[in-house]
Amino acid sequence: MASYLSRKNFISLTAVSLAALAAGSFISQVGEAARTRRAMIDRNRCLPWDGEEACTDCADACAQPEKAIQWKPITLLVGSSLVTLQRPTVNAKTCMGCGACAELCTAQGGPAVQFLALDE
Repeated sequence: MASYLSRKNFISLTAVSLAALAAGSFISQVGEAARTRRAMIDRNRCLPWDGEEACTDCADACAQPEKAIQWKPITLLVGSSLVTLQRPTVNAKTCMGCGACAELCTAQGGPAVQFLALDE
C-alpha cells in the first residue's frame, strides 16, 4: 500500500510540475523561493575596480541567461589620455546568489565577490 501511495503522489507531483512548466511559471517560482542572498562586488578588492587590470572571471562564471554580472563603462584620465574601462556590477534582479562568480574570482586574498543575505 505504501509503494502505491508513493507512486500515486509521485505521479500527481509530476503532473502538477509538468503543467506548471508548460504554463511557464514553475521555474520562476522556484527561483524566487530559492533566492536567499545576492552578490556584491568589493570595489577595493576587485581587479578592474581597484586598478586598471582587466578581469572577466565573475561574469564568465555566471550561469544566468540574463547575466547577473554586467559591465559598467568608466572613463578615467590616465596621464594625458582618456581611457574607458569596463567594471563589473551586480544586477540585483537576475542574481540568484549561487556563488559561481565568487568561486572563479581571482582577487588576491580571496574572492572580491561577497554576499548579502536577503530579508525573508
